[in-house]
Amino acid sequence: MKNKITKTLFTYLFLSLILQMILIGIKNYETPIIYTLGTISNNILVLLAVSFINRYEIKEMFNKFKKKPAKNLKKNLIIWMIGFILMMVANYIIIIIIPEGSITNEILVREMYSKYLIASFISFIIIVPMIEEIVFRLSFNNISNKYLYLISSSLVFSVLHSLGSINNLISIIYILPYLILGITFGLVYYRSENVFDSISIHSLHNLVVLICYIIF
Repeated sequence: MKNKITKTLFTYLFLSLILQMILIGIKNYETPIIYTLGTISNNILVLLAVSFINRYEIKEMFNKFKKKPAKNLKKNLIIWMIGFILMMVANYIIIIIIPEGSITNEILVREMYSKYLIASFISFIIIVPMIEEIVFRLSFNNISNKYLYLISSSLVFSVLHSLGSINNLISIIYILPYLILGITFGLVYYRSENVFDSISIHSLHNLVVLICYIIF
């Protein structure tokens, strides 16, 4: 159990860091074409690596999912809508407590959406949900206790997404929206026992967020 979690997490973090450093080292990497190709290539490499570690489970789950892809759709959408509302409430609470604050991850994502729309769409709607559901949901699935599974996988998910924003005790609250989101995706995975269900909901969530960023 621990071995699979450790291997998947380490591979994800190590490759993400190294590949990002390589991309930043490329001359004129911020030009749209170089950034788009570099970002998509990096994400694909990370996806291939974490998929290889969990390849047998992914293959089995995909075979089940493709037979009845809409089997759990209605219940999954209900879980997501509740989680989305709670996440919005959490963001509102953060605005009240820290009016001038913003989560670093959200700032970076918003900037990427505004500068590199194609890279953002392909990465955050298609590739990143696959990576993160394999890393934060599938790799933790040997934890048999439902609540321990949800808490541990969601905590790791939320801390890694908000780590750059935590600089004092009160800023720990930045974890809350991602914790809610992690529990939401975790519930979808846990009740369906299929990572492609949580990937679908994660992709939908990111699409809705992208649309909101474009409109607002």
